[in-house]
Amino acid sequence: MLVGVIALITILCATTGLEKGIKMFSDYNAYLLVGLIALVALVGPTTAMFNVYFDTMGNYINDFFQDALMLPTFAAVEESPWLRGWPIYYYAWAIAWAPFVGPFIARVSKGRTVKEFILGSMLLPCLGIFVWIAFFGTIGIMSEPDVLAAAAASSKAATFIVLENFPMGTVISIGVVIALFTCFITSLNSSTFTLASMCEDGSENPSKKMKIIWVIAQVAMALTLMMGSQTGIELLQSISLIFAFPLIFVLFLCIISTLKMFRAEFEPVTDSQPQPLKAAAREKLLSE
Repeated sequence: MLVGVIALITILCATTGLEKGIKMFSDYNAYLLVGLIALVALVGPTTAMFNVYFDTMGNYINDFFQDALMLPTFAAVEESPWLRGWPIYYYAWAIAWAPFVGPFIARVSKGRTVKEFILGSMLLPCLGIFVWIAFFGTIGIMSEPDVLAAAAASSKAATFIVLENFPMGTVISIGVVIALFTCFITSLNSSTFTLASMCEDGSENPSKKMKIIWVIAQVAMALTLMMGSQTGIELLQSISLIFAFPLIFVLFLCIISTLKMFRAEFEPVTDSQPQPLKAAAREKLLSE
């Protein structure tokens, strides 16, 4: 039932167009997340939350390369569950998602400058995620020992266990549940649009029929994995690792292509290449 509702909402968003359904739903999702962060900051230990935010940001920046490249070189993987579950799996997850998220972000960023793209699509979302983790993480850190023990015993419900004794915890818990679904539908919208576009030779506005087909296909895959319970999740992780490896080389090609595009865009015009020809060459490269 719940999966059917998610599929129906995704189909409505996808078929009403990029500028209407998808944009409107994404905007409401952003408003909800910002509202939850503001509510937690108002009713919680605000000073402690900001202290945790800036302190962890400093540690993150200071230890970025060390932590990002950390692998269980001199220890068995079984003895390093965090290393097995964090850098390797999430790197593979990010790489596997790149072919879907990248074209969608490029499509919605059409007409923006490189500066606007970096600020709006890379820096600001990361800062928002840092704020979310810092504020909600502070709630957990400052919880009572018995609450932390109960949360550790049930990791899937840990957030809601911690919020039980938090001011307005019920309201925040409901908001978190809604946010989980809106974030999921937002991601499903982007992957649906990109897959439909790829199936129609990179069309900027793929057909409704193709979008509906891909929504149904993704929902069917999700149901299959859910029916497999824990085995399905482990299968998804294994598939992500397997398919992420060849995509690494695709991403390297994308980097090279981007550098070539920038070189063609900012290369000074010489006497041997008149301005009209230069502009035509740039347009041809951008269209490719």
